[in-house]
Amino acid sequence: MFLKQYYLGCLAHASYLLGDEETGTDIIVDPQPDSEQYLHDAIVTADRPDAPDYALFPLFYSFRYFRVR
Repeated sequence: MFLKQYYLGCLAHASYLLGDEETGTDIIVDPQPDSEQYLHDAIVTADRPDAPDYALFPLFYSFRYFRVR
């Protein structure tokens, strides 16, 4: 299990990426509008055989799919 905090100082907004290396499941708590930082860390942590092929980011009541591998 890992936890990474992202902090946007100008808005005093914190969000979190939580992941389970064993199952390859990651979630984002209270995501910021810029999803590139989450995608980057999802790719970095995806360097394991059981990693998911896609990352899902809910933003503004819509969904964005990013290919991880």
